[in-house]
Amino acid sequence: LGMYTIDMVKGRGSRCLQKFVSAMTSKQIKNARRKGEGGRQFSHYGYQTWIKKNGDAHWVGYGGQAVKINMNSEKLMVVHSQSTGAGKEIHKTWRTFREDPASSAEKIKIKPIAAKSKVENDVKTRLRKLKELEIEGLISKEEASTKRKKILDGL
Repeated sequence: LGMYTIDMVKGRGSRCLQKFVSAMTSKQIKNARRKGEGGRQFSHYGYQTWIKKNGDAHWVGYGGQAVKINMNSEKLMVVHSQSTGAGKEIHKTWRTFREDPASSAEKIKIKPIAAKSKVENDVKTRLRKLKELEIEGLISKEEASTKRKKILDGL
């Protein structure tokens, strides 16, 4: 989709889609940048697209997933992630690649972020569901405590 978007903005595609994609990746709404709200690093919003001051278009998804597009240089970066903790490293990588892709490999030193194991995620999910049942009054506190111990003992 990122490459297709670049093609549309550069005039390589049907006129109807070119017009829409150009509007989609253009400044439509000024971002208020309120503290505590997502998207503060972006100056504007297009159609389902965050826009930076320099014109870069960003699609931002759940868990740190993202597509970053620079229309002028026709560069893009796709980020597959399940952790939001890598934002600064991802931004540093994008900025370095966008400015000088030839020497990016030497400049970029990204610290690996340990992914949570499937067991950890499963335990957290089970504990969260148990808490919901307790809050909704579907099980007693004592029963929830007993089940919580069993879940944690299984680690």
